[in-house]
Amino acid sequence: NFLKDWILKNKYFSQTVWADDILSKRIFSLLTNLSFYFDTADENFQKNFINFVYAQVIYLFSKVKSNNIFCLKAKLLASICLKSLNNSYKTLTSDLNRLLDEEFLGDGMYFTRSPSDHFLILCSLIDIRNFLATAKIEIPKSLNIKIDEMISVLKFFRIADGQLAIFNDHRYIQSKKIENVIKKS
Repeated sequence: NFLKDWILKNKYFSQTVWADDILSKRIFSLLTNLSFYFDTADENFQKNFINFVYAQVIYLFSKVKSNNIFCLKAKLLASICLKSLNNSYKTLTSDLNRLLDEEFLGDGMYFTRSPSDHFLILCSLIDIRNFLATAKIEIPKSLNIKIDEMISVLKFFRIADGQLAIFNDHRYIQSKKIENVIKKS
């Protein structure tokens, strides 16, 4: 009922709910958890749900010009999940390569020089690599190289208690999450 109510309240454009980053993260979350929503739902809910997701994806592709990592991640996943968007994949991988070139410094650090930002971006890149692998799509070599570089930087910024060093707009990240990302890479 919660999701159904939320869809009814937010199916039309609003500046807050449909903001680029929020929309991108929502699409990614909805698509990666699709089976959860469909397991016990009736057919009517499934149709409404997929129409709602599809409308957001179309908006993302047609109106959102930002190609930050969160938008790219959602667009890449949508292009894999939806046949009508499969032809977008090459353009999106070019955009990803451009992002990898432009937003990362020569030492492998994310341009903000914030260890917590670096961690969150790394998680998104690992997500991208994982769903490309799951879809049996060749993973761009530049993506694997960047993830390896970022892991090295992440290890450098860990302090004795497993946390990340605190500077440049720091956000708390559990040391267990940091350890899991290092292991998964």
